[in-house]
Amino acid sequence: MSTKKTIIFHHLGFPIKLISCPHILVEGELVPDVDYEQLEELMFRVLPLKPTRLTGAELKFIRHHLGKLRRNSQSGLRTTSTILLSLNGKLRI
Repeated sequence: MSTKKTIIFHHLGFPIKLISCPHILVEGELVPDVDYEQLEELMFRVLPLKPTRLTGAELKFIRHHLGKLRRNSQSGLRTTSTILLSLNGKLRI
């Protein structure tokens, strides 16, 4: 069951007004039928552009998102370093 409804979404730590967003009924509760990773990425990009000051919750979300980006890039570097080590026999930076 999919409907379109305006809802205040609080699951990123601060309220987001989702307008005409598709929703589905899960265990008796309407929840947004959206890709949460895309929503996080969108909010990360638009929050610094808002005309008012960022709230503490919004700053916490940005720091958390930056930490996830850093961890993801570090895991890629570790994989690359492991590949270099196995091909050359020693690690060069």
